[in-house]
Amino acid sequence: KVIAPLDFDQRHTGTLNIGFYVPKGQFGILEMVNANILVSFNSGRPYTPLAVQHILATGDNTQYGNTTGYVNSAYGPGNFRVDFKLEKSFSLMNDLAITPYVWVENLFNTVNAVIVYRSTGDPYTTGWLSTQEGIAATSGPGGSNIAADYMSLERNPGNFGIPRLIRLGLKLNFSNISL
Repeated sequence: KVIAPLDFDQRHTGTLNIGFYVPKGQFGILEMVNANILVSFNSGRPYTPLAVQHILATGDNTQYGNTTGYVNSAYGPGNFRVDFKLEKSFSLMNDLAITPYVWVENLFNTVNAVIVYRSTGDPYTTGWLSTQEGIAATSGPGGSNIAADYMSLERNPGNFGIPRLIRLGLKLNFSNISL
């Protein structure tokens, strides 16, 4: 008998939220400025390592070979992300304020792998092309095309978190309005 972590086990997670706000009537041009930084990090999640993993031509089916360890005995990579939001409000009337903002998710454009191939522990490749079966499949005529197609299937963008995402927006705030 072996004690194994569950699929959703994540040993370390953390968030740090730092906010800064300048109230109306203070610091001149900086009045009504709001800045927020969100830092989040976590350790990787467990998976059961495999000897060979092969993506089929459909891209959504996988043939699993023999496991090389106990259930959930290996861990994927951890993640780190910083989000930043900056906004400044402008009072147009007593009861109307307009607030333009910029919101940057994944500020440093960190490449965060969220899924790894169980045969290699790598989000980029299954390692199948370097196996005897993969070499045999790509050594004949058209083998380079087969290898290129297979590598394009391996490069799944779903294996990664979001890239840097910049949002520009405008908020309207109606206060003291009764319906």
